Amino acid sequence: MSVEVLLSDEQKTSLQQDIFKMVNDSLEQAKKGTGINSKEWLKKYEACNYLGVANNTFDQFIKRGLPSHTINNKTFYNRKEIDDFILKF
Repeated sequence: MSVEVLLSDEQKTSLQQDIFKMVNDSLEQAKKGTGINSKEWLKKYEACNYLGVANNTFDQFIKRGLPSHTINNKTFYNRKEIDDFILKF
């Protein structure tokens, strides 16, 4: 059973704009969730926020082998390495 809906040109344009906006908003949310627009290298507090864990929990991850990278006495954590570590953990 099919239903046919007749729309005026104005209604059709409005519907297309609404659909475009919903898709665009969804894509932006997905980019944020997957890190497409996010930093690749994180400071410790950013890595804790990324994982949603406390500083002490993150310290345990480091003790268990989470890779870190130090440049000019500043330590950074790679987002992909964090993801890989958590998947293996």
